[in-house]
Amino acid sequence: MKHTFTIATVAFCLSQFLPARALADDRPNILFVLTDDQRFDSLGCMGNEIVQTPHIDALAADGVVCDNMFCTTSICAISRASFMLGQYERRHRIDSFRKPYSPEQLATSFPVLLRQSGYRTGIIGKWGIGGEQPKDAYDYWRGYPGQGRYFEKETGTDGPHMTDRLGEQALEFLEGCSGDQPWMLQLYTKAAHCQDGDPWPFQPATRYNALYEGITIPLPQTATEHHFAALPEFLRTSEARTRWHIRFDGDALFQKSVKDYYRLLTGVDDWVGRLVETIEKQGMAENTVIIYTSDNGF
Repeated sequence: MKHTFTIATVAFCLSQFLPARALADDRPNILFVLTDDQRFDSLGCMGNEIVQTPHIDALAADGVVCDNMFCTTSICAISRASFMLGQYERRHRIDSFRKPYSPEQLATSFPVLLRQSGYRTGIIGKWGIGGEQPKDAYDYWRGYPGQGRYFEKETGTDGPHMTDRLGEQALEFLEGCSGDQPWMLQLYTKAAHCQDGDPWPFQPATRYNALYEGITIPLPQTATEHHFAALPEFLRTSEARTRWHIRFDGDALFQKSVKDYYRLLTGVDDWVGRLVETIEKQGMAENTVIIYTSDNGF
């Protein structure tokens, strides 16, 4: 890719400064991939020697990596609103999972501004904001409310995986694009968020079940009783600690959960590779910006 970035603010900046009368070739296409609950160090390009993310690593090697970047507020809905509006929570006030954007806020969000300037726009995956979904604000809408499920209850693990369903929709969007009109696609994955309320918290596609077998995930150096006892009481009794018990308490559960978490991310990476390949085959690679980031760092 000629232009590859891992910063989300570029899309908002483009919507502000690119003239609507500019030719399509003068305005870059934008693929914005937003994963869910992805730690900063769960990519090969960020120094992780276990997780396999070769396609994202290739983008990083050919682009710009922001290694001193911070989540504004580490809650899914609040962070997603900050991406959409370019504002901190103290200004946009999307402070709960049920609170929707106001009409005025939606009108100044970067996808709406890009569409007004002539872009074909699409969103696929976890919308993450309360209220009625603004399907008419996009040319292509495949967003969904809530968390969704990695596997549908009716089919279980025999059915298609959520990452694959979203990937196929992304290919469908790209197939509807042409060089005559610039486009912007938000691909908001469920991975690597846990499946809340399920005894199997991280659920990759079955084809990745053998991946990372025979590898022992090392414990953090601070994963000791001594370090835990040194934490303030509000951390030792926090909701985060409660969730840690459910997902990682005990060596067997820790190994299973972390490997499944990595398997989910390898699944995302495979689709990033397929989308990049499709963009290249369509002759749009030289004029496409790819932004890869996460709503928060888990």
